[in-house]
Amino acid sequence: METARTGPTGETIDTPRHRALGTASRVTILKLVRDAEGGMTAAEVAERTGQHLSTTRTHLDRLVEAGLLVKARASGGQAGRPAWRYR
Repeated sequence: METARTGPTGETIDTPRHRALGTASRVTILKLVRDAEGGMTAAEVAERTGQHLSTTRTHLDRLVEAGLLVKARASGGQAGRPAWRYR
């Protein structure tokens, strides 16, 4: 049995979303991506934050799973598989 979770003003608390924002790194990444015109690739986020690319991808995926970012293929017109762009 699960108890309904509500905040102080009666709104429903979205636990996965709150957990996704449970680290300063993910909050920083979310702000960076949301402020970027047209979104950012994982490589751009890693460069801006100084994190390893694998760590950055893990954080970005967690934010996508929580519904805080959207992930789509970037179309740059270059040869090869396009990078993921986060918005």
